[in-house]
Amino acid sequence: MKSSEEEKMLKEYQDILFDLLYECKLPDDSESEVVYPITLDRFTICDVDFDGKDELMILHSATYSAQTRTYILEYRPETGTLYEEAVIYPGFRVFENGILTAVSLYNHSNAAREGRALWPYSLYQYDAENDTYEFLFEISAWDKYYHPAHFPEDADKDGDGMVYRFTADGIWQDGAAYEAWFAETFGNLKEGDMSWKNLTEEDISALMKN
Repeated sequence: MKSSEEEKMLKEYQDILFDLLYECKLPDDSESEVVYPITLDRFTICDVDFDGKDELMILHSATYSAQTRTYILEYRPETGTLYEEAVIYPGFRVFENGILTAVSLYNHSNAAREGRALWPYSLYQYDAENDTYEFLFEISAWDKYYHPAHFPEDADKDGDGMVYRFTADGIWQDGAAYEAWFAETFGNLKEGDMSWKNLTEEDISALMKN
Protein backbone atom coordinates (compact mmCIF):
# COMPACT_ATOMS: atom_id res chain seq x y z
CA MET A 1 0.00 0.00 0.00
CA LYS A 2 1.46 3.33 -1.08
CA SER A 3 1.53 6.24 1.34
CA SER A 4 -0.23 9.46 0.38
CA GLU A 5 3.12 11.20 -0.12
CA GLU A 6 4.33 8.41 -2.40
CA GLU A 7 1.12 8.64 -4.42
CA LYS A 8 1.55 12.41 -4.79
CA MET A 9 5.14 11.91 -5.92
CA LEU A 10 4.22 9.29 -8.50
CA LYS A 11 1.36 11.43 -9.78
CA GLU A 12 3.76 14.34 -10.32
CA TYR A 13 6.18 12.03 -12.12
CA GLN A 14 3.36 10.64 -14.25
CA ASP A 15 2.22 14.12 -15.27
CA ILE A 16 5.73 15.02 -16.43
CA LEU A 17 6.03 11.79 -18.40
CA PHE A 18 2.61 12.07 -20.02
CA ASP A 19 3.36 15.69 -21.01
CA LEU A 20 6.48 14.45 -22.79
CA LEU A 21 4.70 11.49 -24.38
CA TYR A 22 1.65 13.35 -25.69
CA GLU A 23 2.83 16.95 -26.07
CA CYS A 24 6.62 16.63 -26.42
CA LYS A 25 6.88 19.01 -23.46
CA LEU A 26 10.10 18.80 -21.47
CA PRO A 27 10.31 19.18 -17.67
CA ASP A 28 11.31 22.84 -18.07
CA ASP A 29 8.03 23.44 -19.98
CA SER A 30 9.81 23.96 -23.31
CA GLU A 31 8.73 21.95 -26.33
CA SER A 32 11.19 19.46 -27.80
CA GLU A 33 11.81 19.09 -31.51
CA VAL A 34 11.15 15.36 -31.78
CA VAL A 35 12.59 13.65 -34.86
CA TYR A 36 12.29 10.01 -33.77
CA PRO A 37 9.42 8.11 -32.13
CA ILE A 38 8.99 9.60 -28.65
CA THR A 39 8.71 6.07 -27.27
CA LEU A 40 12.48 5.79 -27.76
CA ASP A 41 12.78 8.00 -24.69
CA ARG A 42 13.25 6.15 -21.41
CA PHE A 43 12.65 6.81 -17.76
CA THR A 44 13.32 5.31 -14.37
CA ILE A 45 12.38 6.08 -10.77
CA CYS A 46 15.07 5.26 -8.26
CA ASP A 47 17.29 6.79 -5.59
CA VAL A 48 19.87 8.17 -7.99
CA ASP A 49 21.84 10.25 -5.50
CA PHE A 50 21.56 7.80 -2.57
CA ASP A 51 19.79 10.34 -0.36
CA GLY A 52 16.96 7.97 0.58
CA LYS A 53 14.40 9.54 -1.81
CA ASP A 54 13.37 8.38 -5.26
CA GLU A 55 14.12 10.67 -8.18
CA LEU A 56 12.68 10.63 -11.69
CA MET A 57 15.24 10.29 -14.46
CA ILE A 58 14.24 10.94 -18.05
CA LEU A 59 16.54 10.10 -20.93
CA HIS A 60 15.29 12.23 -23.81
CA SER A 61 16.85 10.85 -27.01
CA ALA A 62 14.05 11.17 -29.58
CA THR A 63 15.54 14.41 -30.88
CA TYR A 64 18.69 15.70 -32.58
CA SER A 65 21.91 14.50 -30.95
CA ALA A 66 22.88 17.97 -29.74
CA GLN A 67 19.52 18.30 -27.98
CA THR A 68 19.46 14.95 -26.18
CA ARG A 69 19.37 15.31 -22.41
CA THR A 70 19.02 13.35 -19.20
CA TYR A 71 16.92 15.01 -16.52
CA ILE A 72 17.19 14.18 -12.83
CA LEU A 73 14.10 15.44 -11.00
CA GLU A 74 12.95 15.11 -7.41
CA TYR A 75 9.53 15.66 -5.89
CA ARG A 76 9.58 17.83 -2.78
CA PRO A 77 6.61 17.02 -0.54
CA GLU A 78 7.04 20.17 1.56
CA THR A 79 6.21 22.32 -1.48
CA GLY A 80 4.42 19.78 -3.66
CA THR A 81 6.67 20.63 -6.61
CA LEU A 82 9.36 19.06 -8.74
CA TYR A 83 12.94 20.22 -8.42
CA GLU A 84 15.66 19.84 -11.06
CA GLU A 85 18.78 18.26 -9.58
CA ALA A 86 20.72 18.04 -12.85
CA VAL A 87 20.44 18.17 -16.63
CA ILE A 88 23.25 16.30 -18.37
CA TYR A 89 24.17 14.64 -21.65
CA PRO A 90 22.93 11.01 -21.81
CA GLY A 91 26.33 9.30 -21.37
CA PHE A 92 26.59 9.16 -17.58
CA ARG A 93 27.26 6.98 -14.54
CA VAL A 94 26.15 7.46 -10.94
CA PHE A 95 27.89 6.17 -7.81
CA GLU A 96 26.96 5.58 -4.19
CA ASN A 97 28.99 8.46 -2.76
CA GLY A 98 27.03 10.99 -4.79
CA ILE A 99 29.51 11.26 -7.65
CA LEU A 100 28.08 11.48 -11.15
CA THR A 101 30.12 11.39 -14.34
CA ALA A 102 28.73 12.76 -17.60
CA VAL A 103 30.39 12.74 -21.01
CA SER A 104 30.63 15.99 -22.94
CA LEU A 105 28.48 16.59 -25.99
CA TYR A 106 31.52 16.95 -28.26
CA ASN A 107 35.00 15.44 -28.18
CA HIS A 108 36.99 18.67 -28.18
CA SER A 109 40.14 17.04 -26.81
CA ASN A 110 43.14 15.72 -28.75
CA ALA A 111 42.65 12.06 -27.93
CA ALA A 112 40.39 10.43 -30.49
CA ARG A 113 42.63 7.64 -31.81
CA GLU A 114 40.97 4.23 -31.79
CA GLY A 115 42.12 2.19 -28.82
CA ARG A 116 43.42 5.23 -26.94
CA ALA A 117 40.49 7.59 -27.12
CA LEU A 118 39.21 9.39 -24.06
CA TRP A 119 35.98 11.26 -24.58
CA PRO A 120 35.98 14.30 -22.28
CA TYR A 121 33.75 13.88 -19.27
CA SER A 122 32.73 15.93 -16.27
CA LEU A 123 32.42 15.07 -12.60
CA TYR A 124 29.55 16.23 -10.43
CA GLN A 125 29.14 15.77 -6.68
CA TYR A 126 25.76 15.55 -5.03
CA ASP A 127 25.33 18.34 -2.49
CA ALA A 128 22.89 17.14 0.18
CA GLU A 129 22.43 20.60 1.67
CA ASN A 130 21.28 22.13 -1.62
CA ASP A 131 19.84 18.86 -2.95
CA THR A 132 21.53 19.23 -6.32
CA TYR A 133 24.55 18.08 -8.26
CA GLU A 134 27.47 20.51 -8.25
CA PHE A 135 29.94 20.58 -11.14
CA LEU A 136 33.50 19.79 -10.02
CA PHE A 137 35.67 19.67 -13.15
CA GLU A 138 36.06 18.19 -16.62
CA ILE A 139 38.69 15.65 -17.64
CA SER A 140 40.21 15.64 -21.11
CA ALA A 141 43.24 14.03 -22.74
CA TRP A 142 45.93 14.73 -25.33
CA ASP A 143 47.41 12.02 -27.55
CA LYS A 144 50.78 13.11 -28.97
CA TYR A 145 50.31 10.87 -32.02
CA TYR A 146 47.01 12.54 -32.81
CA HIS A 147 48.25 16.11 -32.30
CA PRO A 148 52.04 16.39 -31.80
CA ALA A 149 52.41 20.18 -32.05
CA HIS A 150 53.19 21.79 -28.67
CA PHE A 151 52.63 18.49 -26.85
CA PRO A 152 53.56 18.96 -23.14
CA GLU A 153 56.55 16.60 -23.07
CA ASP A 154 57.49 17.48 -19.48
CA ALA A 155 54.12 16.26 -18.21
CA ASP A 156 54.43 12.90 -20.00
CA LYS A 157 56.59 11.32 -17.33
CA ASP A 158 55.74 7.74 -18.27
CA GLY A 159 56.56 8.45 -21.92
CA ASP A 160 53.48 6.86 -23.44
CA GLY A 161 52.53 9.93 -25.47
CA MET A 162 49.30 10.53 -23.57
CA VAL A 163 48.54 13.18 -20.95
CA TYR A 164 45.39 14.13 -19.04
CA ARG A 165 44.06 17.39 -17.67
CA PHE A 166 41.59 18.34 -14.96
CA THR A 167 40.08 21.72 -15.72
CA ALA A 168 40.05 22.50 -12.00
CA ASP A 169 43.83 23.06 -12.10
CA GLY A 170 44.60 23.07 -15.84
CA ILE A 171 47.77 21.02 -15.26
CA TRP A 172 48.64 18.15 -17.60
CA GLN A 173 49.41 14.80 -15.92
CA ASP A 174 50.68 11.52 -17.28
CA GLY A 175 48.76 8.26 -17.53
CA ALA A 176 50.07 6.87 -14.26
CA ALA A 177 48.82 9.89 -12.31
CA TYR A 178 45.42 9.75 -14.03
CA GLU A 179 45.03 6.01 -13.42
CA ALA A 180 45.98 6.42 -9.75
CA TRP A 181 43.37 9.17 -9.35
CA PHE A 182 40.74 7.09 -11.15
CA ALA A 183 41.42 4.03 -8.98
CA GLU A 184 41.30 6.09 -5.78
CA THR A 185 38.06 7.82 -6.80
CA PHE A 186 36.10 4.95 -8.31
CA GLY A 187 37.93 1.76 -7.30
CA ASN A 188 35.65 0.64 -4.46
CA LEU A 189 32.47 2.48 -5.32
CA LYS A 190 29.17 0.80 -6.03
CA GLU A 191 27.58 2.03 -9.23
CA GLY A 192 23.88 2.81 -9.30
CA ASP A 193 21.75 0.08 -10.86
CA MET A 194 18.91 1.61 -12.83
CA SER A 195 16.10 -0.26 -14.52
CA TRP A 196 14.91 1.77 -17.49
CA LYS A 197 11.42 1.71 -18.97
CA ASN A 198 10.28 2.97 -22.36
CA LEU A 199 8.19 6.11 -22.54
CA THR A 200 4.92 4.36 -23.30
CA GLU A 201 1.41 4.86 -21.96
CA GLU A 202 1.49 1.35 -20.53
CA ASP A 203 4.71 1.82 -18.56
CA ILE A 204 3.77 5.27 -17.30
CA SER A 205 0.32 4.14 -16.19
CA ALA A 206 1.85 1.17 -14.38
CA LEU A 207 3.57 3.50 -11.91
CA MET A 208 0.41 3.82 -9.84
CA LYS A 209 -0.46 0.14 -10.09
CA ASN A 210 2.71 -1.47 -8.75
